[in-house]
Amino acid sequence: RNAARDCETCPEGLSCLVASDILNIETGDGPYPVPETGYMTRVQEPLKAWRCLDQEKCPGGKIGFCEANRDSAAIACGLCMEDTYESGDKCNVCADGSGAAFFVAIACGVIVVATTAYLASSDVHKRSRA
Repeated sequence: RNAARDCETCPEGLSCLVASDILNIETGDGPYPVPETGYMTRVQEPLKAWRCLDQEKCPGGKIGFCEANRDSAAIACGLCMEDTYESGDKCNVCADGSGAAFFVAIACGVIVVATTAYLASSDVHKRSRA
């Protein structure tokens, strides 16, 4: 049933059990329409189902629900959540960055040493010509 308490046909991509009522979405007092596998709905639009290109990204069964690390606010679970990255078909959590910071520090140190050595040898070479 809709907000006006009229019965309606269940929208495409949603599964509606007998006596499904959109008012139950907020109260949880009974059945309500939920997305089928391969579809997703956003919390702010629970009756608008989006078909997902990859069914694994949209397991269905819950409003505003996507596979792990996918952004449920994005249409059709199409984006990874913040602090994750897409590799293949999955969204993976980014490393804490401590390893990357270590390598950046090493690279900076090598650059400083190389620059200092170059400038020192250049100064020595100039003095030997004079």
